[in-house]
Amino acid sequence: MGHKNIKQVTETYSHLLKEKKEKEHPIIRNILSEYPLVEQK
Repeated sequence: MGHKNIKQVTETYSHLLKEKKEKEHPIIRNILSEYPLVEQK
């Protein structure tokens, strides 16, 4: 892969991971909040 291709792949996947994190972070936090051993910040 050339530099341009790697850059495009990195930008695409980092964007998808960011969207996934923003969508799922509250769900995971909610699940973990049900356990008293998890410290809430």
